[in-house]
Amino acid sequence: MRFSISAKTILMIILISTLLSASAIGLSFYVLRTIIDDDYKDDAECLAATTAVSLNIDDVKALANQASAIYETAGDPITSENWGTPEFEEYVGKFSGIEQMEEFDRVHRALTLIQDQNSCDCIYITLPLPGNSGYMYLVDADKNDPCQPGTIDHYVTYEMSSEMNPNHDIPAYITNTDEYGWLVTAGKGIADDDGNIIAIVGCDYSMEEIRANERQHRIRMAIMLGIITFIACVIGIFIVRLIFVKPIKKLSAAAADYYTADKEPPYDTFEKIEIHTHDEVETLADSMKKMERDINDYLSELLITSDVLAATEDWAEELKAKVDDNPENS
Repeated sequence: MRFSISAKTILMIILISTLLSASAIGLSFYVLRTIIDDDYKDDAECLAATTAVSLNIDDVKALANQASAIYETAGDPITSENWGTPEFEEYVGKFSGIEQMEEFDRVHRALTLIQDQNSCDCIYITLPLPGNSGYMYLVDADKNDPCQPGTIDHYVTYEMSSEMNPNHDIPAYITNTDEYGWLVTAGKGIADDDGNIIAIVGCDYSMEEIRANERQHRIRMAIMLGIITFIACVIGIFIVRLIFVKPIKKLSAAAADYYTADKEPPYDTFEKIEIHTHDEVETLADSMKKMERDINDYLSELLITSDVLAATEDWAEELKAKVDDNPENS
């Protein structure tokens, strides 16, 4: 199956324009998401660090000591993986007295105030458990579904052992789960006057809204670049046809109709063509014109030679006739 130069050129322009547009969308989306994610991570880490130094250390230490004492006598830990089961409710019920402490009320109010002033979704304090086995919630300022004191979660994406992370800091990271959606989380260790880590402040920022805005931005960008791509293709096709395809078609048509029965030399088919593209197409046209002039010169020489031969034949015939008319000369 053969394709014309015009069809190949159009296909090439469309493919290149589409590829460039898709690359622009992908690159801009990657850069935008990276910038936004870094900003959210910085905000989460800064808020966690600020909260860690803003709380009353004595209140936090009292809560941590009380939770540790209960944990040591509570038996086998029941983690949040068993959330809602009778076993889980029984286990966290052993820590219910913590919520009655005055220290809990003061810390909870402080966390709530910081949370509301910073548009944070959730700020909470956890207690790192022995042996890097997880962390236990002490105070959770979440207004919708707070974790009760005694709720135990496992570490997933960061190293919290004292050897690897003596300050128990949690570098900001982003997750996407069915339960919480897009979430950025960061944590900072709360240290006493001696520098010992007694608990960890964690903060969560929801990124659901920003992710929805990203999707809308991607759709708008795709539509806008689609329109630009279409316009660029139309302009590109027009220009290519004007400076490339159209001149070649002229040369092709001239070559196809170069010789017909009603034409006599000298020929001027290519000489009449005006092509000023200032590129290889114009060079080809000039070459065809030169070839045409060379052919005309060659044909002129052939005609002259033919006339000379014809005159020579006429002279020979006249000479022969004279000889035949005068037998005495033979």
